[in-house]
Amino acid sequence: NTNTNTNTNSKFSEGKPRTQEEIQLEKDVGEIIQAFKVVNPSVKKLYGLPPQRQAVKNLLALPEMTKEKLLIGIAQLPVIISQKYAPRITTPVQLENKLGELRAFLAQNNKTIIAEI
Repeated sequence: NTNTNTNTNSKFSEGKPRTQEEIQLEKDVGEIIQAFKVVNPSVKKLYGLPPQRQAVKNLLALPEMTKEKLLIGIAQLPVIISQKYAPRITTPVQLENKLGELRAFLAQNNKTIIAEI
């Protein structure tokens, strides 16, 4: 059988979302990237960068993470990153890479701003 439509390689799963879940995920990714405007005035260029979009998807895939927790945490970034020794986070990739540092900083400084992040 030469039917290639059953192929599940990423080459065939790229492109426009097909399921309601995929459509909602893309909307959530866009909303979360937009939230970074509070710390990154050039947020518009992040939308088209696959690593930034993938970082948001990776964060949402964490068992303890929800869209709401992520949005609350991002909203608090201006307060957090203005503090001495706080990790500097202004993009989704930086948040994904520095999530452990952020959690350690908040725990060490007894910050309850985003205890859930």
